[in-house]
Amino acid sequence: MISNGCKIKIKWIILVIILFIPFSLLFAESSVFPSRPVPARLVNDLAGIFTSQQNAMLENKLVNYNDSTSTQIAVVTIPSLYGYQIDDFTDQLAEKWGVGRKGIDNGLMILIKPKTATEQGYVRISVGYGLESTITDAISSQLIHQIMIPAFQQNQYFQGVDSATNVIIGLCSGLYKADQLNKHQSDHSGWVVLLILLIIFLLSFLRRNHFHNIGSSGSGGGAPFVFFPGFFGSGGGSGFGSGGDSGGFGGFGGGSFGGGGASGSW
Repeated sequence: MISNGCKIKIKWIILVIILFIPFSLLFAESSVFPSRPVPARLVNDLAGIFTSQQNAMLENKLVNYNDSTSTQIAVVTIPSLYGYQIDDFTDQLAEKWGVGRKGIDNGLMILIKPKTATEQGYVRISVGYGLESTITDAISSQLIHQIMIPAFQQNQYFQGVDSATNVIIGLCSGLYKADQLNKHQSDHSGWVVLLILLIIFLLSFLRRNHFHNIGSSGSGGGAPFVFFPGFFGSGGGSGFGSGGDSGGFGGFGGGSFGGGGASGSW
């Protein structure tokens, strides 16, 4: 028979285990999410898919855009989702980091889990409350499936992210509207495409000459052109505000996320 003293000890052991389980689960959950970067950065390549120059080009472009508009676009790559679904992981990470400004919620996070020999690749665009009317779920899906994944399938991760962020900046800045994006996706007329190619080539050529200090090295190859009126990207730090060095990112502002965006895999 078990003595009363042993019974009391067993009860205490069970109570400690019951109390410990929630804390252990909470610790396990928090440990898989990357900590907010110190020093603060908008581009956090934890999977190592960008070169140092590509990382700097993206960071410079996104920091300049943040400084000009307060809209924060964060790019994160991770080696594993640790058993999470891509949408759940990204939404939680964006919320934990507080991407965007508090009360304005003008943040957006692009998270990439690159493809490996044994695992699929995943990408997610999570959109803060304040940007949901501009970067809708449908637009997020178009960016993923028509710009990013085709580039990622060729292991052109930088080119896919660079082009997608150019489009996001163009939409958020009002350089063109969503219906122009949709029109482009449905317009397959050959002569129109050739004309746009010629115009963008000329603009891109002039722009590269003007910003030769950014794009002259050509590291990582040129990003595929993005055919949108009023905005163009050709790799090498293309897009808004990439013509000069930024003063550094000041940090995330406490923005909130509610599940807006889209996901994809390849």
